[in-house]
Amino acid sequence: GLAAMLAHEIKNPLSGIRGAAQLLELSASDEDRALTRLITDETDRIVSLVDRMEVFSDERPIDRYPVNIHVVLDHVKAIAKNGFSKKIKIMEDYDPSLPPVFA
Repeated sequence: GLAAMLAHEIKNPLSGIRGAAQLLELSASDEDRALTRLITDETDRIVSLVDRMEVFSDERPIDRYPVNIHVVLDHVKAIAKNGFSKKIKIMEDYDPSLPPVFA
């Protein structure tokens, strides 16, 4: 998929950059070693970010299972009451006999 291809294309050059920084570190001054470590750390951070981005790849199936919508709505209501809706009145008007939904 597109996300996997993009991840591959980003991670390949980062691997080269990281390797070059490690080679430079072997003969670098103390001041320059700080820079090579920064390059290594930041490339690792970008690789980690790309790995997390791959979760959204279209190759992974989405797990769906029956969910009680009332439990979900109660959870959202609790979050809202403790956050942004302290000055908002939440009105519930839905059928309590609704069957589970796939989510």
